[in-house]
Amino acid sequence: MTALRLLPLARASIKRYKTRSVVFTLFTMFCAACVLLTVSIIMPLWNNMENKVNSHPYNLELTAEMSETGESLDNKLSEIKALEHVVKVYKSCFDVQLFGTSNELNDMFTLSYFHNDYTPVITSGRTVNEDELGMAVIADSIPSTDPLTQRRTEIDGKSLIGKTLDFQDESGNNWSFKIIGTFDVTDPALDEMKIYTSFRQLEQISAAVNDSSSSTPYSIIVDNYRNRDAVEAECSEIVDLVYYGNSFNIDLSNYNTALVALLIVLALFIVMVIIGTSVFVSNCIGNRINELALYRSLGFKAGHIFTIIFAEYFMLLLVGIVLSVAASFAVGELIINPYLGKTFGEGLMAMQVEFSIFYILIVFLIMTVITAAVCLRATLKTGKIQLTVLLKER
Repeated sequence: MTALRLLPLARASIKRYKTRSVVFTLFTMFCAACVLLTVSIIMPLWNNMENKVNSHPYNLELTAEMSETGESLDNKLSEIKALEHVVKVYKSCFDVQLFGTSNELNDMFTLSYFHNDYTPVITSGRTVNEDELGMAVIADSIPSTDPLTQRRTEIDGKSLIGKTLDFQDESGNNWSFKIIGTFDVTDPALDEMKIYTSFRQLEQISAAVNDSSSSTPYSIIVDNYRNRDAVEAECSEIVDLVYYGNSFNIDLSNYNTALVALLIVLALFIVMVIIGTSVFVSNCIGNRINELALYRSLGFKAGHIFTIIFAEYFMLLLVGIVLSVAASFAVGELIINPYLGKTFGEGLMAMQVEFSIFYILIVFLIMTVITAAVCLRATLKTGKIQLTVLLKER
């Protein structure tokens, strides 16, 4: 007897027990929506932490200071490049402290450059080309202190685009930069009190300020943030000073806690599905003893009875999944996404509920496996039904 010939029995059972079918469908819809929404929040959160922060170019970088020149320096650089997990080694330069002497900006700033393999989010204008001189980008929002009233204010960086601002370094040298763009201050790799120029420009200014320095910084890029400490330990045996100096202005501990909490919630939802489905199916099977005993008396084997029961609940599950996707999308767009937008903003950790076919299929697979396991357990219990129940008076 094929499964297709048993489907009419499953459909007839759904029609016969309409109230039970509707309740199970709504239960399935609610559970699937909860699981889908939780998964759709967990995945973008994990992606932000793993790929946007932990794997950020600045988080893969070590700095080594070396004073030797010539063959000695070449040998050390070759040793470092040959280390496992080292992707690239290139010459860097020290940041410089500058004091703004223009009316628009009169605070202390740090002059830096955008490191290799990193593309900043430019909110207005453009970024600085590698070899440009006299150009710079600043934060789109800059905290400042009014020199007359000492009141803290916010300067709109976009209002400074096109202007040439004057600065003085710690050695008394004067420098001017034309502001050509603003960057997004929500990127934890960047600092609102930093001005970013080209590497060539910073190298010139750094050389003028640190002309007495006997060491030159080199950036060491590792393949994965998990290997950073191991590479740092190996490099320390080659050079005198190596360190991780590009710490982020972001604390992932709260996000880790949120991720763990969401995983616990997901586990609770799955447990709720298992318990709820088990109780529901067990109660329904208990109320259908005569029907199941009749199937057995007609020669239906355990596999046939399982097919009937599973097909019945699988059809209801399909309807519940479709409804859960629609409900999840509505809740995500109308409630969860606006909340996430206010909580995480539009920066590096910005996140929205992400619905994909893959997530839907995963939830569908989980629900199907649970339903199949529960139906199999119920089928095994039907083997204990005594056929004498058919002889009892109703």
